[in-house]
Amino acid sequence: EVANDYGATNTRMRFRRALQQDLVAMIGIAILVVAVVCTLFPSQLAPRDPIKQNLRGRFIPPFWMEGGSLDHPLGTDQLGRDLLSRIIYGARISVIIGSFAVLLSAVVGILLGLISGFFGRIIDSIIMGLTEIQLSVPYILMAIAIIALLGPNFQNLVLVLAVSGWTIYSKLVRAQVLSLREEVYVLAAGAMGCKTPRIISKHILP
Repeated sequence: EVANDYGATNTRMRFRRALQQDLVAMIGIAILVVAVVCTLFPSQLAPRDPIKQNLRGRFIPPFWMEGGSLDHPLGTDQLGRDLLSRIIYGARISVIIGSFAVLLSAVVGILLGLISGFFGRIIDSIIMGLTEIQLSVPYILMAIAIIALLGPNFQNLVLVLAVSGWTIYSKLVRAQVLSLREEVYVLAAGAMGCKTPRIISKHILP
């Protein structure tokens, strides 16, 4: 347990150090934070009603261009709707759909990766075979097929995005499990009589 905790802590420290040294990653986190804030407080941040039309104020340019105004910082669209407000409210839908899709694909991919890497043999062959089949199908073709069969709605859009992403998590987790299952603390846990679910959940998954 002590060795396991030390390994997990050391991994987190290396990850945090690498993240702090990666400028692109820090910029990405800042953009993500802005998107999440827009998702949580759209009515407080949006300067205008995103669906209110004003045909007399169509195609107003951004404020830094000639003819622009701070009343519409990013300008207006063909119906006179404020673009900044529409982006802020649109961020809510994008973040919600993306979050659910990533969560679902991560849960499925991590679970299958754990099972594949730990048990190996025929189970590994079956899961990795499914992964290769998934990767061989063009994403856009698969998305069209799922939407055509199930219909276009929120749940099916999340499903399409999740189905396209689980293979990444599965392959990554499997590769890590293949090395971790030979570590001394994992072998010791098995020798002490720990059940397989406990070894996976307490010693490998963290």
